[in-house]
Amino acid sequence: MRLILVTIVLFQFSAAAQTVGSFTDQRDGYSYKTVTYEIKHSKDSISTMTWMAQNLNYKTESSYCYDDYDSNCEIMGRLYIWSAAMKACPDGWHLPDDEEWRQLADLFGGVKSAAKHLKSTNELWKGATKGTNKSLFAAMPYGHGTVGSGYFAFSLNATFWSATTISNDRASDWVLSDWERMIRYNGHKATAANSVRCIKD
Repeated sequence: MRLILVTIVLFQFSAAAQTVGSFTDQRDGYSYKTVTYEIKHSKDSISTMTWMAQNLNYKTESSYCYDDYDSNCEIMGRLYIWSAAMKACPDGWHLPDDEEWRQLADLFGGVKSAAKHLKSTNELWKGATKGTNKSLFAAMPYGHGTVGSGYFAFSLNATFWSATTISNDRASDWVLSDWERMIRYNGHKATAANSVRCIKD
């Protein structure tokens, strides 16, 4: 599938606990939008976490462009097998684990309802639950790949790796799809090719 780049206007919701920014990866000069969230632990305890607001597009071994078109990587970011995803984030950033994904979800109603707020408002999202992009996370339905079998679910879901390992050959991945709920699956480390969002150390 060859994508045509079009101008997209995202309707973003302002929130006092969110700050937008940018980060330039010194390895290749590629720049990413970022969003920083405040986490209130108690009356006097506040921490922050900063996520990339775009899919990682750093070329490594065992990373792929959707449908094997290089131009898709420029728009969609790359798809990585798990071992590549674990090493792909730049210095000072890392692949988020399940706890960090759940912390993000908790800011927007928890796992049962956060997906709609993490999804962009782009019309590529099909299905019952449209995105609000209240989080400014701007997830797009760029699907996923399976090594040796092809690419799947464009316009239907976004699938992101987690650093949390489940077994020797399985790791968590988080899926945003037609529903409000975020779904955690068990991706095959060696064959599943998923998107990556890095989180700041």
